[in-house]
Amino acid sequence: MVTHLFNGMAPLHHRKPGLAGAALDDRRLVPSIIADGVHVHPALLRLALLARPDAALVTDAVATVAPVVARDGAGYLPDGTLAGSTLTMAVAVQRVVALGSSPAVAVRAATGNAASAIGATDYGRIGPGARADVIALDPESLAVRAVWVGGHAVAPE
Repeated sequence: MVTHLFNGMAPLHHRKPGLAGAALDDRRLVPSIIADGVHVHPALLRLALLARPDAALVTDAVATVAPVVARDGAGYLPDGTLAGSTLTMAVAVQRVVALGSSPAVAVRAATGNAASAIGATDYGRIGPGARADVIALDPESLAVRAVWVGGHAVAPE
């Protein structure tokens, strides 16, 4: 896994691709990417997901308690340093779909891709032997409508 593609790493350069370039090119690596619209520009998010359909969406969510302040979908330290995101995975899926990906591609990036990257066969998919952790999304808005953990409802519709 390459943690938080484009963040905390040298910029992608045409002569020195660095870690970002390796994450996009080397199939042994799986890039994780924060789709909050703050950590990565939407154009680079779209390009990364096109280049790497196996990329995993992550939230980088932080608690916005002192000294972290929430602003514009992210958490910031008092000096303005980006400290994390306030992104939920459902919003990440919505953002990826808004950029032109299909809901299936966005959901796979939020679920199955990360599970595959760590070799987890009981997460990130629906089928025999899987955990039955399921989230129902509204077909139009992609908002969370219901949640089941281990096959048991934990959030009402």
